[in-house]
Amino acid sequence: YGYAVSAATKIFIPGTRGDSIGFNFVWSEGAVGYASKGNVWSLLNAGSSMGLGWAVDGVFDTGTSIELTRAWSINGAYERIWDPKWRTSIYGGYTVINYNDNATRIINSHLPGAAGTMPCGVAVAGAVFPPINIGVGTANSCNPDFSYWQVGTRTQYSPVPYLNLGVDVAYTRLNTAYKGEVTG
Repeated sequence: YGYAVSAATKIFIPGTRGDSIGFNFVWSEGAVGYASKGNVWSLLNAGSSMGLGWAVDGVFDTGTSIELTRAWSINGAYERIWDPKWRTSIYGGYTVINYNDNATRIINSHLPGAAGTMPCGVAVAGAVFPPINIGVGTANSCNPDFSYWQVGTRTQYSPVPYLNLGVDVAYTRLNTAYKGEVTG
């Protein structure tokens, strides 16, 4: 069984038209989607770089128990109300996904490679998706933990009640697991 706990607040700033600032913190074990907003990462580049991050609630293999994944996040936002029809917000957040040692061993045993090779210290038994090719003896960290952060802004126009038109621009940075050389 997984769980998540959250603490949040929204504070209205006195002397404004309703401007507000808000914060949210989430801790989860076996319920990664609560902290990660459902994001699952896989960024590939046509060159020799890639970014990977698997956000799953738990990891198991034949004959093992489920190893629950831990995740936490913190998010904040400020919203400025210019007038009844226009508002702008600025937001950001940081999320961390952690696998315990048993889960890391299970994941690493399913990295692509010839059966029985040991690119991450455990014998390869199968493959994970997306496929990555980690050669034996590479400088890879063999660590599936990852984090990401995001900042952005949104401006919204409401020409009539219950109709909101907006532009949202965001930047996300994935701090990937499996840092190091990738072959093939």
